Amino acid sequence: MSTSEHRAEAIRIVKEIDEDRMEDLLKMLNSLVEQQNAESIEIDPAELNRLLTESLKQAQQGNLIPNEQVLKDGEEWLTKLNGRQMQGVTISK
Repeated sequence: MSTSEHRAEAIRIVKEIDEDRMEDLLKMLNSLVEQQNAESIEIDPAELNRLLTESLKQAQQGNLIPNEQVLKDGEEWLTKLNGRQMQGVTISK
């Protein structure tokens, strides 16, 4: 498909989106544009090593977050992000 064919197909699909999902679509499109425009993230190997070493020390000291809490926090974050639970997304426990 050519670029113009892709655009025409995208416009056709957008016209089929329900009104109540339009805000979600706009958020996703804005996110794609932000990613496209973002500069690449450079990771300093020394800083990464320091962070990983610090994380290992915390784990060895028992300073961990239980998986159930991570899943619960993730669900809450997704709910706040969308203003409601994302349809079709489930977090397995």
